[in-house]
Amino acid sequence: MPPQAPAQQQASAPATPPIDPCAVAATPLALPDIQLPALISAERVTASGVLLLAHIYGTLLRFFDAVYRARQLLDTDQLCLDDQHRDLLNLLYCWPERHHRLDDVQLARLAAKVLGIPHPDVPDEDRDKVIQRLLAGLLDSINSVCDPGCLRRKAPAADRRLLESAVAAVQTRLSWSMTGLTTMQVRDLQVQLDTATKILTELATLLPVPCRPGVAGPDIWGSVSYLVGDQLRAADVDLFETADEARAWRVIFNWLDGYTGGLPSRKKVVCRAAALLRPPRRDRAKDPVRLR
Repeated sequence: MPPQAPAQQQASAPATPPIDPCAVAATPLALPDIQLPALISAERVTASGVLLLAHIYGTLLRFFDAVYRARQLLDTDQLCLDDQHRDLLNLLYCWPERHHRLDDVQLARLAAKVLGIPHPDVPDEDRDKVIQRLLAGLLDSINSVCDPGCLRRKAPAADRRLLESAVAAVQTRLSWSMTGLTTMQVRDLQVQLDTATKILTELATLLPVPCRPGVAGPDIWGSVSYLVGDQLRAADVDLFETADEARAWRVIFNWLDGYTGGLPSRKKVVCRAAALLRPPRRDRAKDPVRLR
């Protein structure tokens, strides 16, 4: 085949950037167009919420310590259970070996890795230092949409767009932090918390829980108060305040799990939860949420 003429070669050559590093002045400028990360796993976002609630109930409110205290009472005959309470006896007996699957340090490592919660036994470099700032931005965005300000019936489009971005940022970060193994550990943790909750609920009718006139009957909080109330007071942990925060976080994570844009039909519930966790302030700096 005869060689092409120079003019024909020039016409058929594709328009590519110059290879010569000294000829970059001829390179056309164009802004990179790279898609946003799309690695959001709804299951892992839910697992993060389970981890947070297990941390609040199990660690801050000492549900797990309360179960161990009940075992001590059983061992010293200060708690008497007969054959009518065989299921409860079995749960208490098997708690350390079967039901208490993650110890305090393991739970602290998970909470630090995924939620950025500090702990003296967890190195600071193992703690996620971004997620709490992202959670703060999420709550601030919810507050802005829920309370758009005077003379406005609804939030402006810019605030709604910021909310969508804040949701995606939190979902993506949590999805990346929750590995497959971590998710399995959280499943274990959920079983552990469910078992502790069942034990403490059944103990409420068997312990001399504080008398509360007007309440239908003993409940789990009576057991917690009786078994670990002194430790909670020594740590300056208020039962109602902390339990209220836990329920608010549950609302937020339920909403994140089924987020489809904007605010759901139960808007007021989400708004109240966000306002409780981070009271809206127009002059607030972008300081992170302080998960304890």
